[in-house]
Order: sequence, then structure tokens, then C-alpha cells
Amino acid sequence: MNNGSPLIYSSSLKKMHCSQSEDFFPSPEDIFGRSPLAQEILSNYPLEKLSTQKEPSQPQDPFPYIPIDHSKGSKPKLRLCNTRSHLGPESGYKIKISHIRLWRNGSAIDCTIILSGTIYDHHPRYNPNFQTPTSGGLVRNLVKPVLNPVTRVPELNSLNPSTPTNIQGRMVNPELFQYFFSPNNNASSPGYNIPIPINLTLAFSPSSGTYSFDNQNFFPIDNKGFDVDPSYKLYKDTYGLYHNYHFCLKINSNFLFKGSEMFSFVGDDDFFVFIDNKLVIDLGGVHAAESASVDLNKLGLTKGKVYPIDFFYCERHTSKSTIRFNTNILMTCNYYDYCGICNGDGTSCCNPQTTCNDNNPCTIDQCPSPTTKINGSISNYCTHTPKESSLPSDNICFTKQCNVTTGNIDSFPIPCLDLSNDCLKSKGSCTDVCHIENQCINGTCEVKSSDYCAIELDGDNVDICSVYSCDSSQGGCVKQEKCQQGSNKFENVPNPNANDSCIISICNPDTGLYSSSPLQCPDRSNECLTLVGCNPTTGCEYETFCKGACDAKDQCNNGTCVAKTPEYCANELDGDNVDLCAVYSCDLNGCGCLKDEKCKRNTTNPCIETSCKASTGECFEIEIPGDMCDCGCDIKNKCMRSHCTKEGKCSPVFREEIDDGNTCTDDYCDPCTGLITHATASKCLNCNSC
Repeated sequence: MNNGSPLIYSSSLKKMHCSQSEDFFPSPEDIFGRSPLAQEILSNYPLEKLSTQKEPSQPQDPFPYIPIDHSKGSKPKLRLCNTRSHLGPESGYKIKISHIRLWRNGSAIDCTIILSGTIYDHHPRYNPNFQTPTSGGLVRNLVKPVLNPVTRVPELNSLNPSTPTNIQGRMVNPELFQYFFSPNNNASSPGYNIPIPINLTLAFSPSSGTYSFDNQNFFPIDNKGFDVDPSYKLYKDTYGLYHNYHFCLKINSNFLFKGSEMFSFVGDDDFFVFIDNKLVIDLGGVHAAESASVDLNKLGLTKGKVYPIDFFYCERHTSKSTIRFNTNILMTCNYYDYCGICNGDGTSCCNPQTTCNDNNPCTIDQCPSPTTKINGSISNYCTHTPKESSLPSDNICFTKQCNVTTGNIDSFPIPCLDLSNDCLKSKGSCTDVCHIENQCINGTCEVKSSDYCAIELDGDNVDICSVYSCDSSQGGCVKQEKCQQGSNKFENVPNPNANDSCIISICNPDTGLYSSSPLQCPDRSNECLTLVGCNPTTGCEYETFCKGACDAKDQCNNGTCVAKTPEYCANELDGDNVDLCAVYSCDLNGCGCLKDEKCKRNTTNPCIETSCKASTGECFEIEIPGDMCDCGCDIKNKCMRSHCTKEGKCSPVFREEIDDGNTCTDDYCDPCTGLITHATASKCLNCNSC
């Protein structure tokens, strides 16, 4: 509500002459014009002569005001106050009546108040709760009796579409009710809507002392929202005129309870009023105009205390849209958001995905807080928070960063500095098993000697009958037997099969000669491995016998291959981006992991579409309106058009344009050609009754 902007009733300029001390008295028509409200004021309140009194507790204003004075008689009187007193008698003085303000007992009463709110444009294509095949009439207890104090929007009593109230209230998909009065900017999501700011101007009636809004053809967003695109403009009234019939209105406000307030409503369809977060008017469902009222004195409110008042209105079906409400509640706002909405959240003019998109997938784009003072473009006040990443404490070689291509948080190796001259093992140098740890000479790692290996392997018990050395291919320090005979030592006797890993050679200490035998490779079937053979270079070689299309890679359980599970297949096919709307399985016939659609059509009804909610994997059905559904109507009569029943059966209807709505014409359509004619009815030929 805007208490600071009274309505301008007359913008004409009237030229009058006056002096500094002289009073003047223009005619009522000069002051008020001939608006209905002006005539009502003049018929109820006689004018006094012009005085120089100022508006109470207001700075001097260059234009006159009309205060109401209750002190004289039972009927208030009007007094025109000229606050400009500096002009001389010869001056040509143009007085402009810019607005009328009423005063009662020293308190200002605006001739109008403006309620700002948000309209959410819906379309049956995205929300099947609109334009249902039939209306269910008035239904109560559709929504919970207490308003959600955080979201400040109503919630359904049940999300089960089979409850009697949801059936009668035409909640085909109750899950989508959450978007009736809340933004859903995802065009690929069920319940997609478009928020649009709106102001409702309530006019004051001096005779009743109430403000009212009355519109029996309430179509505030024709050609807006979805209907900017002509392909969405599908719905017409009984005269064939287009209107936008699918929208919901939300207004959140406050008021100071004075002890005599009331609120009444007449209209269609859903209408809910919450005062102090409690449901006081409950007109749910798709219905013709219904009425209700509330006396605030009966709600147990405390005088002088501020309470929230929230009301919600929906138009969900052709072919009428009416709204009328009266109240003497002086609604106020805690604040206006930057969209101009009372107690708004900014969503009616700011979409994070479009208004605030910085084209950086690694930031979270957010609209400014609703009370932000905007000077220029809203996008200049958006916030772009970098996506947070976390790193397991036991992995110091990787960091998690946002992938600028996908927006996902991925792991990246940390590039280490080249500190090879420092021979630091922890920094990437001297890492060979034959390098002595922490020993470096001018950037060259010191190699383990035979003596070093002897101490490393046997400590103080060095085996003099062994030869020690370091071999990186064998994992570091190794020792080999020396061959001895009496006092003659056969040291480092050449092994003729030293390079053949598939032959075991044993040195005879008496002769210094080697005896050889084939290597016996161990059985590793408990590891799901089968022996391939022996490679002279690498030794025994094995391969897995888990080669089936549905055998999990490198997984064995006591000699049994582990089968690929649905979870395994989900990770194999989609990695971290598992599709909740898919069913994963493994085909034993050789195809391996497969991915199939989870939510498949389970009906032959062409007017029912099956879809899946990507965020939860939940399957749901969307009912296609009969005018949009293709049920294969083969219509030979060209005076009829395709229409489908709720069950998907063809039920042709006559074309709406055949009836021109004129009672003085006989309407005819040729079923073979579809040509429409409107001949003058015989009853209208003589008396011209039309």
C-alpha cells in the first residue's frame, strides 16, 4: 500500500486572481471535476469558504487541500486551504488541483490506496492443475489453516491426488501447488511460471468508509508472461475473445488493528485470506463467483498491535474472471522490495538464472536482498559466490577446484616445485629404492653400496657367505649366496640362467656349479586368475577369468567373479552424474551395462504424458488438455474440430466460431466445406428486434 501518493483527480489548470490577504471561492467543478468520487464527496460534504489554514502537521504545499472537519454539525464539512499566500493582487495565479486528501479527526484518509503484489503466470502445458477438464465447485479445507511463516504461501493439507478435497479442488498434481504463489524459473521443470509485479488501486467511498476493488473482467496479464508468444494464446471466452485465464496473485502486507476492521470478497476461483497467519477466508477450488467476509473483532486480536495480512487469489479456468473485495483495513508494508512489491522477495523482477547470470559456471548467482536500494540495473547488485570445494585431509597431492567448463567440483593434481638439486624425497627427487634417503651430493642422489645394503638387510649380523647389492627392479637391496669349497672360494660364480626368471638355479658349494629346474608357478585361482605361462623376463604371468560383460573389473570373492550391480553400472556409464530418472542394469548376453528410461508411459491414453523429476527421480503424469491432445480424431465433418476426452478418446466438438452470439442470425456450417454463414433470422426481418 502507498499512503504517500493520493490519486490525481483533476489535471486541468484554472486561472484565478487573488491577493496576499484575500480569500477566494472557486466552483466545486473547478476543484473536483466531474469524477464519480468527486460527485459523491460533493453530495455528502458541503464546502466552506476558502481559508488559509495549512494541512495539519504537513509542510506548506503549493497546491490546495480539502480537509474534512467533524467539529461543525453531524455531517463533516470540506474546507479548501490555499497555502500559497505570496502572490499580489495583479498576479495571474494558476491553481492546479493535484490531488484530494480527506481528513477525519486530524488523521489523513487517502482517496485511494495501492496494494502491490506479484502475479505468477501459469500455463496448463506446465501445470495441469490449470484448465482441468471440469470445474469442481467450491471446496474448503484445501489448504492448511496456518500459513507457513517462512515462505508466507499456503500449503495443501495433502499431497495425495486421491483425497476428496484434492479431487473436488481439481488438484490433478498436488506437488505443483507449491508453485502457485512461488517462483519456478526452470523452464524444463513441471510447474514453470513467470512472476509479474502488479498494483491494485482501491478506491475510498466516503459514504461507507471502506476501500474497494471491483473488476468483473479481471485479466491483468493479457498478452504478458507466456502469452507474449502467440502459440500460448489458446484460451477464449464464450464470445471467442482471447484472455489469459491462468494466473495466481499473492499480496503480503501488515496492518495496525484499531478494533473495527472488516474484509469481504466475491469472486472466482481460489481465494484465501490469512490474518495473523490464520486462515480466515477459505474459498478453494475451481468455481463460479463465491462470497465470504470476516469481522476482525471476532479474531481475538489486540488493539494497537500490528498483524500480518496475506491474501491469495487464483484464476484457473475459462471462461470468466471476477474479483471484488471491500475493506476498511489500512494495510501497510514493512518494506517494498526493489520490484515495488510490498514485503516482496525480489523474485517478481529478478531471476538468478537470467538477471544475475555472469556466464561463469563456477559461481552461484543470486539476486540482491529484497531491501537493496537499486540505482540502475538490478544485475549490478547481484552476488556471484564462488562454489566451495572441500579436500580430504589425507590427500595432500590434489586440490578440488571448479571445472570452468562444466561447473562441477573436480580433483586436480597439485604441481610440485622442481627441487631436484635439494634431493628432497618429499619434494619429488631421490625416490628410487636404491637411493640413500636424505643423502645428496651437488644435486646427485647417493646410491646404496654393497656395504650399505649389508647393514640395511642384516644389520650387525652380516652374512659373509652372501653377496649384497642393490637392484631397483627387485625392490632395493638384495643378497645372493657365495659358493665355497674348502679353502677355495667361488665368489660371484656366473649363473647360466641368471636372466631367465622361469628357471630356478641352485649353486653347489662343493663344485661351484649350478643345477637348474623349471619354476613352478603357484595356483592363484582364489584371486580369479588363471596361469597363462612363464615369461623369462617377468616370470609367471596370469590373466583374470572374470571376462564376462557383467563381471566387475578387478573384483573377486574367493575365486568367484563379482557381478556388476546397478550401482556399479550407474558409475560405469555416468560417473558422478548419475541419472535419477534412469534404471541401470547389466545384460548377461554380452551388452554389459545398460541404461533405460525409468518413467515409461504406462498407459495408451495419448492425453497422459509420463515424466520424471530430475532432482528426485520421482515419476509423475501430466494430463494434456483435450484441445491440445492428439488422440487421432478422423473428422469428416468440417464443421467440427478435434477434441479429446480425459480418457484420450476422440470426442469432436463443433467449431466455436459457428455461433456468432447474435440472436438475430441463423448460423449454418456446411459439413462438407466448413463454410460458415450467418443469415438474418426470420423473427428479426420485420420488427428489427435486434
